[in-house]
Amino acid sequence: MAHGFRHRLGGLGSSGKVAEAAQSLDWTQELEHANPLKLGRLADLTLPSDVTAMAYDPLQGLLAVGTHSGTVHVFGAQAVRTSWKIKSRQDQRIKLLQFWTGTPLLIIIDESNTLSIFDLATLEHRSQPTRYAVTSLRSDVTAIESTHVHSHLFIGFRDGSIDCYDLACARISGHRISNLWLEQEEVLRRSGVPDAPSRRHIPVLVDIHIHPTDLNILAVAYEGGVALYDIRAREVRSTFDLIIPPGALGGGGDSGERLFTERRPAVTCIAFRHDGLVLAVGHIDGSISFWDLNDADHPLLVRTLDRTDVNIANAADLFNTDETQQDEQPREPIFKLSWASPPEQGFVERMTTAAPASLETQLIVLGGLTPSDRAGVYVMHFPLVAALASTGQAATSPIKQAFGRLRDSLNPTKRSVYPTLDAAQDYLVLPRTAQAGLANDPFGLVITSSAQEQPKDMTAWSFPPRHAELQEELALPTLLAWSGKRCISTSSIRSVSSEAHKQLQRRRETRLPALPLAGGTAQPRARGHEKLEAMVSAVQLEEHRILLTGHRDLSVCISDLSSSLLAPSYAQDMTQDSRLRRDFPSLLYSLPGQTVLAALRENHHRRLDLRPDLSVTHIELCEDSLELLVVFNDGQSLIFRLGSAGEAEYEGPPASSRKSEIPLPAHDAPAWTESTSPPPPVRPARSLLRTQSGEVPPPRPARRRPLEGQNWQVDSTNISRLSVPGKFKPMYRVQCSSDILTALDFKIGFVALAYGPNLAVFDLRTGEAIPRPQASNVREVISVLKFIVGPTEEDAESAVRLLEVRTSGQCTVLDFHQAADTWIISSERRVFDHNSLSKPLNAMVCDIRGKNLAASPQLLEMAMLAQRDPMMRREREKGPNLHSLSFVIATRSMASFVNTTGTRLTKIDFEVEAVGAAMLHLQGRLLLAVYFRDGSVRAYRVPGHLEEIQLVNTIDDFKAVPPVEVTPSGDCLRTDHDGIHLITLCDVLRPAYPPALTLHNPRNNVRTQAIATMGSTVMSWFGGVAGPATGAEIDSLLAGPNRPPPKTAPTATPDSAAPRRGPVATPSSSTGTDYSKINRQRATEETAQTRDYLAELQQGLSERGMKLENLQNGLNDMSAGASSMLANAKRMAVQQAAKQKLASMFT
Repeated sequence: MAHGFRHRLGGLGSSGKVAEAAQSLDWTQELEHANPLKLGRLADLTLPSDVTAMAYDPLQGLLAVGTHSGTVHVFGAQAVRTSWKIKSRQDQRIKLLQFWTGTPLLIIIDESNTLSIFDLATLEHRSQPTRYAVTSLRSDVTAIESTHVHSHLFIGFRDGSIDCYDLACARISGHRISNLWLEQEEVLRRSGVPDAPSRRHIPVLVDIHIHPTDLNILAVAYEGGVALYDIRAREVRSTFDLIIPPGALGGGGDSGERLFTERRPAVTCIAFRHDGLVLAVGHIDGSISFWDLNDADHPLLVRTLDRTDVNIANAADLFNTDETQQDEQPREPIFKLSWASPPEQGFVERMTTAAPASLETQLIVLGGLTPSDRAGVYVMHFPLVAALASTGQAATSPIKQAFGRLRDSLNPTKRSVYPTLDAAQDYLVLPRTAQAGLANDPFGLVITSSAQEQPKDMTAWSFPPRHAELQEELALPTLLAWSGKRCISTSSIRSVSSEAHKQLQRRRETRLPALPLAGGTAQPRARGHEKLEAMVSAVQLEEHRILLTGHRDLSVCISDLSSSLLAPSYAQDMTQDSRLRRDFPSLLYSLPGQTVLAALRENHHRRLDLRPDLSVTHIELCEDSLELLVVFNDGQSLIFRLGSAGEAEYEGPPASSRKSEIPLPAHDAPAWTESTSPPPPVRPARSLLRTQSGEVPPPRPARRRPLEGQNWQVDSTNISRLSVPGKFKPMYRVQCSSDILTALDFKIGFVALAYGPNLAVFDLRTGEAIPRPQASNVREVISVLKFIVGPTEEDAESAVRLLEVRTSGQCTVLDFHQAADTWIISSERRVFDHNSLSKPLNAMVCDIRGKNLAASPQLLEMAMLAQRDPMMRREREKGPNLHSLSFVIATRSMASFVNTTGTRLTKIDFEVEAVGAAMLHLQGRLLLAVYFRDGSVRAYRVPGHLEEIQLVNTIDDFKAVPPVEVTPSGDCLRTDHDGIHLITLCDVLRPAYPPALTLHNPRNNVRTQAIATMGSTVMSWFGGVAGPATGAEIDSLLAGPNRPPPKTAPTATPDSAAPRRGPVATPSSSTGTDYSKINRQRATEETAQTRDYLAELQQGLSERGMKLENLQNGLNDMSAGASSMLANAKRMAVQQAAKQKLASMFT
């Protein structure tokens, strides 16, 4: 037996009758279940570690994130979230992530170059997708590219070659593209170009892109240049190689002799414009070159973020001017490019109708910055070609309007920036459609940023940018936002009453609009074989939970963690729509780090120097007054108060005009200052304790009354005039000379803080410290503090008291009395020792009915009424001597006492170290649960002899980090590097997590590419070349004649431990899904629609020809009529002249 428990009765002495009466009590009684405790995991709220890859499916509305630990997280609509580890036995960094748009397949490549494909349509246990295929790749992968039109994935390797992976058949096709730049380097070597690569050099492949309007063209970027590969002909159609001539500045940073030499900056990334006419190429020197695909000899334009034509030598640039010195600063390489396009238009509309001048394309640029530039992601805005043509002179044909003046179309109209606190590391475009390389009509942008060797921060922004530096920030899903500097440093779980929960819900704060992710649905489901209807009814009776989290950036969040979030809001009519519509956890309030810093620095006399490792260590919420206590590791504490419902709140600038929305550096942020027009005064919440006259005392002006002890002091400052955004307003700051907080309690307007052996008590009604009697030569650390309202052995009258338990087991009771409008601590200190209970963990006091006597407004009101009622006082004096019991749990033992400080009733010794304890409320009964270091949990009958009634089997989750905080319903929280784990001792009629998820909706069909390829189709008529290939043709070319039958999608394994009830989230077909058939159907639809467009266009051309023919016939008729009329006129004129001549002869 792991625990050798020994039961001993304490000496009863003269209190034997009282002890006998206490032992006869039974709060546990007979529970409905023989083993009332059932250990279970309610939720694993896995947090993203360091984000390494991102992907977005515009058709399904799903956002996928890969992390450094090899975990993939998928986020969708409210309550839709799942995560899984691609390799269970080891951590493998996710290197590349991509959706195969139009199907439920998610493509993942990790750092071991293993290709894993998961099917989001078939979910297994705990809503994790099934593995569709896995393949070990032959070399280091540097880039991947796929499209929704065909079923092949292009995989680029560091050696410059490309493999074609057939996603429909789950195999590598026979078509392999060799290194396309080797021949180009050989040409350079033969031509004698200085600094030509050696023959041993292998050109590295850096990027791959499919042409947006011609699937037959593949742009492959190498470090030396870009090659356009023709899949049909299996040859290079053209190459693009940027050469900076001598004297030209280029990207900057070159000086001296190198400035007057020919340079070939290496390529880092590429991006097509949506019409396929222009290719943007990023270079290592921070410049961007733009190429006309029909002219590979000369670029259209070469520019940096702030300068154009950097490939042209300019005499002014060669002089030592300030501007030249600025341009000569070394620039970052261009790390990534994306060319966003406006909503898709039809070909005829684009060719014949002038686009509005407000429509534009945006080139998103990551990198290319100098040390003096502001960190962030920059956007250059370009006008549409049609819009440009409409502003000039009328062109002779629609074709020239579309393709003329390409260089002028590359002159940016403006430049915007999405600023970041640290260097931007990556971004993800969130488009509305799957056209134009997943950059068509984007609505958002997700950016990751970090300093060196620091976790990455994630922010989301609306797109396109509205102003140069004023952008609208969007709120990421709660768990996704808790990354980087906002990762959790401390967390705790608390139970709150229904009234407090309603108040928090009613006044919840939504500072930012949510990122509009609409993918998937979540349905509630019961655990095990329980019925959903019974679970819904039980959840309505369950207490509410809140999650308090402190983060690395000093921000503090309050989130709803109640089971009601995972259950429908009805219990009778189960035919209604039961989809879950709120996240779990659901964010209620967020105190920004800037607000916390401002409150810490606010001082009437001096600025406070903050330590660099400042962090949040404890958070407490007083549910009665909705006041928040935040404790830091430097000895400071802040007290915030939630403003009343009708109070005008300062919300800060509107979200749409929030400048940059970038937090200032953590410990360099300026404090908030009072505005020129001060905001409405902060009215304190209604006090829990009133004066003798019944009035709520007004807040007093700022006072400083230090409490001096032995080598330490503590003082408080009123900071309620501080103007900060949000509904939680700072009220007081407490400063202590010691930085080691060992215990605290926060109830009914009192705050007790223990710093080692020293105790400080504050009254929040006045903001002042309450003087307390000094303990003589007591140096033991205070381990437990508890405010109670009840009697003791020496005083049967209920009053406000503070229990102070030290590491030696010594317990001190401090009595509080009200004098006028203030509260004081009695000078009498009642001390009793139980030295055998060293290192206490928790203390609880209950009345004879088992009701917890922890301080509350209700108990305080009853106590004050009893003090004023003589009859109740006399009844209390006549009543029995037994009125309360207390329980003290230490690491190696626990004991119960009568009347709080009276005779010891029972004591039990532990052989295994205890780490936590709680009094649980189950089925209307009470029992005491104790957690041990080895992960086991034992339940005891109370009060009596503390008889053990159940041992819960050990689980691995408790062994590593055992929980120390338990709610009355048996729920506890464990936080580790994987995230937050919600565990319960009462896993009965609890909703399951994750809920039943549906991640793929097959009705979200892919828009075909017919519209996008129509322009190239018409161009092929005029150019005399073959038209663009269809997806089916590309699949046939790449897969070859020996293509095997398509692979069927795996069927989800049913979850035997938790069978689904109600709506089923996964398909039940045993034959799986043939994605190749989907592709063929999509290709057939595409071909049919293309034929329809061609037929329509041909019909229009035929009608035009008929009209022209009719017009020509009419003109011919008019010409013939005019000729006939002219001949008749001439004949009549001759006849008339002859008549006149004859008439003259006879006269």
